[in-house]
Amino acid sequence: MKKYSIEHINKIILENLPKETLWKVKLFQNWNDIIGENLKDKIRIERIDSNTITLGVDHPAWAQELNSLSNLFKKRINDVLETNQIEIIRFKVTGKKKIAKTQNVQFIKNRKNSSNNTEISFSVKEQKSLDKIKDIELKNVLVEYYKNRIAR
Repeated sequence: MKKYSIEHINKIILENLPKETLWKVKLFQNWNDIIGENLKDKIRIERIDSNTITLGVDHPAWAQELNSLSNLFKKRINDVLETNQIEIIRFKVTGKKKIAKTQNVQFIKNRKNSSNNTEISFSVKEQKSLDKIKDIELKNVLVEYYKNRIAR
């Protein structure tokens, strides 16, 4: 039996897919880079319909908070796809994850970016939005996402 490399199989698949669906392949191939290291385990692609993408999250609080950032995600996705393919982003709670109770956790609003020691500051609107987030893990992940994707 002849063995095929992943690259060979990938090439065959790409050659036989309809051209109008190739952007979906590109989206999946680049998903971890699009969403970032801190969110890749927290947000999953659940469904793609023409101009709408449904993203799965583990907790309702994540869905609510991430929905407010959907324009940022949409811009990042469309930048990678090099087209305005995605117009609508929906969030769906796909499972519940146990959240460890954290006591006496202090969230630092303007943290130092360890990679280049630059201070990250937020607009008044962004800071108010961050202050409303009760889940410390979510807040920290969103700040990291901002630092890694937006503040470049």
